[in-house]
Amino acid sequence: MTAGSIFEFNLMKTHWQKIGQIGRPHGLGGHFFLSARGAFEQRPTFDASLGGEPGCGIPITVERLGNPQRATFKIDGVNDRDSILHLQGQALWVKGKAPAETKYLTCKVLDRDGHLMGTVTDICNYGACDLLVIADANKRRLEIPFIDNYFDRAIEKQGDTSCLALKVPRSHFADFWF
Repeated sequence: MTAGSIFEFNLMKTHWQKIGQIGRPHGLGGHFFLSARGAFEQRPTFDASLGGEPGCGIPITVERLGNPQRATFKIDGVNDRDSILHLQGQALWVKGKAPAETKYLTCKVLDRDGHLMGTVTDICNYGACDLLVIADANKRRLEIPFIDNYFDRAIEKQGDTSCLALKVPRSHFADFWF
């Protein structure tokens, strides 16, 4: 797979954001609170995926009710408290916008000393921040939060290659490759 095909593959991929887990029921009509909240969903009605991995769960339609600070939610077709009790703890995922950081895909990642660590192959978003997925020459992967404490977000050009520089030493992530 070439760097160009990795880039094209990632642009076509749907990005999912976890908005939380089904929490405790609210009332008798199938309403519930979200627990372990992630990305905030502002639309009054939205399509989601229930449980499992992002996008692999059961497709559902969810309605958001009440004020944004303590909204309750209702799944279309679930009309009683007992059904919500059975679903408690299941993750709710919504299709999110592709991260604006797609310009970083295929960038080479250099450690603080300028040594190559790998190439950005994917950008994941789980609500709190984006994670850059970096693959090295040995096909190991590393996921690093894309935050200002770790990265200088300016893309440097070295010939035809785009590079992203880490602010921390390589040893900071030595135990996290998989």
